[in-house]
Amino acid sequence: MIIEEPKSGKFIQFAGSVDEPLLLDLPTQTLSTTELDKAKRVFTQFGYSGPQKYQLQEYPGGPPVGEQTSFMAKFGSDVDLATRFSVAVLYQIYELNDSTQLKLTEE
Repeated sequence: MIIEEPKSGKFIQFAGSVDEPLLLDLPTQTLSTTELDKAKRVFTQFGYSGPQKYQLQEYPGGPPVGEQTSFMAKFGSDVDLATRFSVAVLYQIYELNDSTQLKLTEE
């Protein structure tokens, strides 16, 4: 699922399912320098480490085609924590407010 503020294109993306743990992925290349600093603070507040580097694959299990740096947060099945964390990202990193219209995309 992707939660996006359409005007700016700022987003949070999630992976997971009923059978797989819930994971938030916030790519660093989409963040400004100021947002990157704020992201480090928010992730630390919630007990998560800074950005992590990982290999991008051409297809699942395929050859590497590049490298990605992202902030990652694993929530297991704790939807309440994922919700609180998402609100913190939207308010504290992106500085959105209660009147901001969000677009939700489920894939």
